[in-house]
Amino acid sequence: MKKSRYLLAVLAVALAPSVGLAQLVIDPANSGTDVSITGSGANANGHVELFINGVSAGSEQADGSGNWTFTATVADDDVLTAIPARVWNFNTDGDAEGWFSPDDTVTVDGGIMTITEVDGGNMTFAVNESNLVDPNVLRVLEVRYRYTGSVTAPGVVLTNNENEDGPFGPSWTPVPGPEFQTVLIDLTDRFNADGALDPNDAWSGAVTAVGIGFNGTATGNTMEIDFIRLRETYRWDFAADGDAQGWEAADTNTSVTGISNGALTAVAALDNVNIQLVPGFQNLNPSVFNRYNVRMTQFADDGLQPMQAGGLAFFNNGWSGYTPQFIPVPGYDADYGNPILVNVDLSAEALWNTPIIALNAADSFMFAPEAGDSVDIDYIEFAPTSVIGDAEPVVVGAPATNVHDWLLFQ
Repeated sequence: MKKSRYLLAVLAVALAPSVGLAQLVIDPANSGTDVSITGSGANANGHVELFINGVSAGSEQADGSGNWTFTATVADDDVLTAIPARVWNFNTDGDAEGWFSPDDTVTVDGGIMTITEVDGGNMTFAVNESNLVDPNVLRVLEVRYRYTGSVTAPGVVLTNNENEDGPFGPSWTPVPGPEFQTVLIDLTDRFNADGALDPNDAWSGAVTAVGIGFNGTATGNTMEIDFIRLRETYRWDFAADGDAQGWEAADTNTSVTGISNGALTAVAALDNVNIQLVPGFQNLNPSVFNRYNVRMTQFADDGLQPMQAGGLAFFNNGWSGYTPQFIPVPGYDADYGNPILVNVDLSAEALWNTPIIALNAADSFMFAPEAGDSVDIDYIEFAPTSVIGDAEPVVVGAPATNVHDWLLFQ
């Protein structure tokens, strides 16, 4: 089940790094037990998460120069990569890694942290720590969870810093269900009771806490947490098999046929009707997240379209009375059967530069397909203009200058 499988994403970065990414650097590594895996390029005293063969090995804090070190056991041909992130994986039974609940019970077993409601009413769990993360780099909360029980909206993500009385944060309410699901939450803004949007002042400066709270719970309700991650970009990477992270077909003209091996597969049902997908409702701060990136592979039996195009759909112009909008992706040369990376700079788009964006509209990922044509989506991402970015992968024991060829050969 565990842990945050990034192997397909690792290969994607190796084959075609995103514009402006890959500033983290992993030094060449040799196999062995308790090997020191070192790197550089993090922000001063920032956090880095290491992945070994796509599995999270946890996170460590860099020093003031952005250098970082992990101790791990690795073998020849293991693939290493890293992202700017702080993660809590709960891999040690009995160790909640600093997370607690003021009123409910917290247990950790088998890689899962479970919060159990004791007396009904509300459930809250959080972590407190001086200088928890750098809020100018890690702006997105990612949680993989399963909630069993009752809930009353709205819930809230709790954030605080040393200068705020707090807690303040964006609204988020868990969705009960039988399966684990992954949610992304923008921490840079919060919403007032009247629907106005304000900067989340508690996610700035020296952040001291992050947590989740919601009402309407009953005794015995449980929140099971697979992992909690604070990360740099708003990225759906489909790392867990079967977890669409809220994405679904926009209509009957498209079908989602699976989420496996780090990709979501969507298929066209009709000729000449675009493959379109829609995410679940969530708000996003357009002044922070103004780069749209999609990593995908398109498949067409006849390859009839020499050019491809797509588009980003969303709602803007306020909490009440959202207006549907669409920004087309500029045309690009089709390359069927091979990975492509689509990048769109939204910073100059007037439709995007509004106080608030809601992502709950049909995005287009393949233009004028034939029935049966498909697309494998590695990730869909909104990123700030300036990012630190994922590390290029390193293969343990491989020549440092031939990593890409090595991965392709493997």
